Amino acid sequence: MPEKKVKKLIEEQYFYHVFQPIYKLDSKELFGYEALFRTELFDNPELAFRAAKQTDMLFSLEFNSLQKAIVTFAKASPKHKEGKLFLNVFPSTLADESFSNFLSKLLLDNKIDKNQIVLEINEAEVIHDTISLKSSILELKQQGYAIAIDDVGKGAASLVAIIELDPDIIKMDCYFSKDLSLSEPKQEMIKSVLTYCNNTEIALILEGIEESQDYELAKQLEVPNAQGYYLGKPSALSEIDFTL
Repeated sequence: MPEKKVKKLIEEQYFYHVFQPIYKLDSKELFGYEALFRTELFDNPELAFRAAKQTDMLFSLEFNSLQKAIVTFAKASPKHKEGKLFLNVFPSTLADESFSNFLSKLLLDNKIDKNQIVLEINEAEVIHDTISLKSSILELKQQGYAIAIDDVGKGAASLVAIIELDPDIIKMDCYFSKDLSLSEPKQEMIKSVLTYCNNTEIALILEGIEESQDYELAKQLEVPNAQGYYLGKPSALSEIDFTL
């Protein structure tokens, strides 16, 4: 039963996190890390969170996951705690009235500055109450957190979210980096998004860089930041390099 698996997942903390580096392409320096949830109880993380939502345990799993990711980050060596920490969060969790206090206490207990945290809005959940979410995001930004929109370009909802939620960072979907060197339309689309980002002071991250030729083309296009297996696979923080 999904409910028993989710309870086991939460109560026994049967999960962990790996961290994927994000690099600045111009300086080749580390920009930050994305914390990625992993468990052996489900075939992939998406199924775990889907089951949690279906059994009304999404908040519990998210809060436990965030806590473990932050504690793992806090225990890393000082040199591995200098970059931004990207945390995936569902819109319903961000809008929950207890989230802000929970996160503030968690960071205080682990001596992590709010300015290091990027709350990456998980696009797997449909945003039903945009007004409440916008209010919560404004409050979080005023406290010092950065907001990122994930998988931009994957669907129309992500484009609407850019306008409505006023993010600090957008992450372009890996579709645009796959065979980027061979696709002029993808190159033109990235140029257009870059222009928008430069005009609105939004940071851009291109996801899914897996081949050297696509990496080189991204640099030619002056993509500022990127993430992907070619640059670094998800791993323990101690295994991540600081420069490309």
